[in-house]
Amino acid sequence: MKALTLNLKLLISISISCLCACIDTGQSHNAPKTDISITYPQNLSALFKVDFLDTTPKSIQWDFGDGYSGSGNVINHQYLSAGNYSGKLSYNENGEDIHHNLTINIEGSNQSVTVKPTINIIIDSDHNDPNQLYKDNNLVPQLINSPLILSGILLQPNTCQAGRLCDTGDVLDWYTANLDYGDMIDIEVIKGSIDLQLIASDGEIIANNKNITNDLNIPAGQISTGQYQLHIKLNPLSDKSQYIIHVQQQTVEQLTNYQPGKLIIQWEGTDNPELVDIKDSRIFNITDPNQTSSLPNARNSLMKNTDIKSVSLNYYRQPFSLENWQWPLIQQEITTLWEPLLIQGELPGQNTTVAILDTGIFFQHSNLIGMQTHSGYDFVSDPVNSGDYNGWDHDPSDPGNDNLNYHGSHVTGIIAAQPSDLGTSITGLAWAASIMPLRVLGQNGGTSYDLIQALRYAAGLSNDSQQLPSKPADIINLSLGGSEFSVAEQATINQVTKSGVIIVAATGNQGQNKISYPAAYKDVIAVGATDINGNIAEYSNYGAFIDIVAPGGHCTDNLCTEGVNSLSAIGMIQGQFDSRQSSWKRLSGTSMATAHVTGLLAIARSKLPSLDSNAINQLIKQQKITSDLLTAGFDYKSGWGNINSTKLLDLINTSHLDQASIWTSQSEVYLNPDETLSLPIITRGDTSKKTISAKYNPESLTISTNMNTLTISTPSDFTNNQTIELYLEDTLTSTINLYPKKNYPLPEFSQHLYLDLKNKGISSSGLRTVIEQDSWYANIPTLSPGQSIQASSDIDYDGVYCEIGEFCAQSEVGDSGSNNLILNGSILKR
Repeated sequence: MKALTLNLKLLISISISCLCACIDTGQSHNAPKTDISITYPQNLSALFKVDFLDTTPKSIQWDFGDGYSGSGNVINHQYLSAGNYSGKLSYNENGEDIHHNLTINIEGSNQSVTVKPTINIIIDSDHNDPNQLYKDNNLVPQLINSPLILSGILLQPNTCQAGRLCDTGDVLDWYTANLDYGDMIDIEVIKGSIDLQLIASDGEIIANNKNITNDLNIPAGQISTGQYQLHIKLNPLSDKSQYIIHVQQQTVEQLTNYQPGKLIIQWEGTDNPELVDIKDSRIFNITDPNQTSSLPNARNSLMKNTDIKSVSLNYYRQPFSLENWQWPLIQQEITTLWEPLLIQGELPGQNTTVAILDTGIFFQHSNLIGMQTHSGYDFVSDPVNSGDYNGWDHDPSDPGNDNLNYHGSHVTGIIAAQPSDLGTSITGLAWAASIMPLRVLGQNGGTSYDLIQALRYAAGLSNDSQQLPSKPADIINLSLGGSEFSVAEQATINQVTKSGVIIVAATGNQGQNKISYPAAYKDVIAVGATDINGNIAEYSNYGAFIDIVAPGGHCTDNLCTEGVNSLSAIGMIQGQFDSRQSSWKRLSGTSMATAHVTGLLAIARSKLPSLDSNAINQLIKQQKITSDLLTAGFDYKSGWGNINSTKLLDLINTSHLDQASIWTSQSEVYLNPDETLSLPIITRGDTSKKTISAKYNPESLTISTNMNTLTISTPSDFTNNQTIELYLEDTLTSTINLYPKKNYPLPEFSQHLYLDLKNKGISSSGLRTVIEQDSWYANIPTLSPGQSIQASSDIDYDGVYCEIGEFCAQSEVGDSGSNNLILNGSILKR
């Protein structure tokens, strides 16, 4: 036992039991001299005790230097890892605040972890986390400065089970925002509904929006340099709401539903995620690779490696039809679109490519004779699940089975079945469109990885098949989905939609207030279903992220006479003998509704080559192509209503989107000095006689362009934000915002992050970080293969980490060769 003795009126004794430890103390300039006695047996558990020679002062506060604090003159604390800790003892004596700094060294094996944000992060100061600093922003506004991403929460009293706000609630967040000319404000509502007001310093109301349930954009043109008041209120219809505010410059669940033994890894410096076997020597060996429960741990563990950008489980995706629910196809006044086109000598959907990511197609179907197809591919990688007993290949034929009922053929028929004089036939909405059949669903559904690669292929982006289509798709139909959020899927969809592709997806068939993925991802058009009477189908999922509804039908009898009629097959394949014949079948579901929307948008895209995901989403929200179904404007059940064929025709005849255009796969890029990045350039429409050029600051960047690639190089002194504008002839087509990678300040009201350290299914979630200059820092037990770590905020205090709306940094793992792991993170967005 050792003792360090200084002088006078304070005696602090700290006894520690398990690993060897030593503690030094120092005082701030206003602390008196003290007598300190320190003892330490070998343990990580410590009894912190302070004995005063005179009257014990009030408000004795301990900061243990590991993200935990305590109060009182006798308190127990346990360090969960060996390492060096900088603690503090604070109290008030005779009206004077006294602080004693404690340096605590607990010997033993450990690693350090550093967490840094990749952008300026702000945390709502009156959050629900009782372990963080707190400040009411109802009466005194919280100051925020552009650029930023802000994570906020509102809730009514008595609507949560744990947290600071459960009794009192918090129905108002008030911010004073210092904004700059050219700032754009994006509001993303994750849960519930909010009301918003943005008021300029002169009292002018810039925005006043009620019942915001999904996204709201306040464009850059409405913001000038100055100070604004931002009021965000909980809408009376909601018990709770979480939201994200993103301010930036603009110049113009169950973890059982995944493929065992595989992870989707996106390496730094690459765009295309790779499917990696858990036994791959590039990552690590785990004790039991056949034990699927270890895969989530392996996913998180790999994120420690600085060569890895993201790791995701390979989730299974399923088709969204209900086999026993059928009804006759209800026409959508399609002649309103067909007849004017035919008069002009044009066919519905011509010159448009629709990629259908599904079970494949029964090509021999008589109702598909004459249908145009190109660049089909089979992306079902599992030979057993494929049903054709091989992996990826060039044959996207649907072999069929009792479960899927030729789902891909059924969806294809709704979109592009060919007009026929046969007595038994249907006609697709956009029957002149060219179909790109991409098989991603096998005998038992599909996986995230196969879906990701097919999405990239359809958009003409690099992918693991090493193949590209003869031309990229204009629209992608996803009549499939699942309940799990995937970082890899979201990142891929971001690139695909930014490349000019429109993605249409099904909300799901569980009748729940929860939109399935990929429909719930940002910029994807989420489609719910209506029945034969035009009412919302009871199975149709709904919620804040639904966009529109379309006929999906409903089965009310054994014959499913109210199902959507489309293509199927009867018979079977036996060895080399194929006895299948064409048939027609009635199915119902949001899959069928999605196909209807895809068909209508294919007609519009055939006339408007510049129509992309951003444009179509704005048109839907402005109700330029939709009509209300239930209530005026948006509602949770029907979104913005049905697509209106008359409005769609008006758009076709009047829109400036009838010109050719170009896109890249990214609109925001982060680069280091002396770094080069090449982005693909995607063209649509007739660009044969037009040139592509870029406007930028040549003193700060080096840019080169051709019809296929944009190459960006930064100089050695690259420190300032830059803007690149891409032009097709004299028309500005897209803008890329370029940011230097740098250190950002930490949010004031997130003094620590919650660390979740796992070892083959055993979770140690008690670890926390502390703030160290411009990063969060923690000591953790030394990681070994099979372990993982993630850092997260928890403003709703529900104990679930790395949710959408929370700050999240997942370990960029493996054996990094360094004792200090670096994690980079941000607030997770849709």
